[in-house]
Amino acid sequence: MISKIEQNSLMAWIMALITAATIFYASSLTFAPSQGPWSVRPYIYHVGVFAMFSFFLSIAIIQAQRTKFIPLIAILGVMYGLSDEIHQFFTPGRSFSFGDVFLDSAGAIIGLATYAFTLEVRKII
Repeated sequence: MISKIEQNSLMAWIMALITAATIFYASSLTFAPSQGPWSVRPYIYHVGVFAMFSFFLSIAIIQAQRTKFIPLIAILGVMYGLSDEIHQFFTPGRSFSFGDVFLDSAGAIIGLATYAFTLEVRKII
């Protein structure tokens, strides 16, 4: 499955953009503090959705060849997490949280590491 997406980088870009749009949309929602988007625990949501975003972003940028871009992908994932929290700061009923930035960053690193691991397993790196 991953090799099919690697062959069509447009699909990876589309999936990364859909995930980024989903993150942006969820950040615009107002809900009770004890509930996360779609009733998922907030820490699972933050790590999971940013891992997915970073995973597809990694496929789109690296395409099994350009591993020199790994630090860039990590920085982009962390910066998107930070921008997500800044967006929430300006959303009524939401707030900025350094804990969420940490969870978003951890998810981005996990997504990147997962793709890098698949490259290693497939002996592409």
